Amino acid sequence: MTVVNSTNSWAVYLGPDPLAYPGTSTINFTAGQITGNGLTVALSPTGTLSATYMANTGNTTDLVFDVTGYFTPDASGATYHPLTPARLLDTRVANGLPKAPIKANTPATFYVTAANRPGSPIPAGATAVTGNVTVVDETSAWAIYLGPDPTPSPGTSTINFVKGDIKGNNLTVALGAGGSLSATYVSNPGNTTDLVFDVTGYYTADASGSPLRAPDPGKASRYPLCQRPLRPPHRQYPGHVLGQWRQ
Repeated sequence: MTVVNSTNSWAVYLGPDPLAYPGTSTINFTAGQITGNGLTVALSPTGTLSATYMANTGNTTDLVFDVTGYFTPDASGATYHPLTPARLLDTRVANGLPKAPIKANTPATFYVTAANRPGSPIPAGATAVTGNVTVVDETSAWAIYLGPDPTPSPGTSTINFVKGDIKGNNLTVALGAGGSLSATYVSNPGNTTDLVFDVTGYYTADASGSPLRAPDPGKASRYPLCQRPLRPPHRQYPGHVLGQWRQ
């Protein structure tokens, strides 16, 4: 989810139920900042989401939401395998791609599975990965798209930033042919940026991993950092990970 054109700072809540005064936040920001955050969120019984802009009365903001996957209450989806974080891309040191920043509007494809990346902790049969993508040393502002297919002019973004930011965002993303991912720096021609991608887990199309255990949407609350979120034993949802899609 991305916040654009906010007239004041604070936060946006995104969840299954309409809440005028939510006790949690999905993304926090300052006035005018263009910023995004990756998330996994339950749907309402009718398949809807509700967003609340938490700010003083009279303020407004635009919102953008790009979906990358969904969960179903059956065994038809993939299951998750968490990993110790591992760096699979760093264009500053020739990790995953040659040592060179990527060029604006030119897809840069790199492999993340062991099938074409010897030593990778991700097996050849993985269908998607979770991780964190970080932008470094960009020559201009705008966005990065990370997805399964090379896309010179993507209609979605994974992370938005201003010039000079060192900024990361977490994501879940489907893999492309041969266990690959492709990144596009969306900016004016001639601009460049370095990219870093750290993987934290992967999905497989079988029952060998862990299904999602989703809490009851009606009982969501903010927990202190020293406690674990509620994880009832019901609602074990396998996952279906998509290429990025905007409604």
